[in-house]
Amino acid sequence: MPSLRALIRWLRERIMQDVPVELAGCEFECHRRACAKGDWESCPLRLREAALTDADRRPD
Repeated sequence: MPSLRALIRWLRERIMQDVPVELAGCEFECHRRACAKGDWESCPLRLREAALTDADRRPD
């Protein structure tokens, strides 16, 4: 019988996916289930998250 740890690992590999940094704000902070392309391109939440991500990636 598989251990609980093995079962959790199996579930993670099949169900959970990593969320790209660029979409984390959409995934975890937005109430919408889906956006039209035009809405997504001009979304203030997405643009704010993208600006923060870009600032984190810049070398000092």
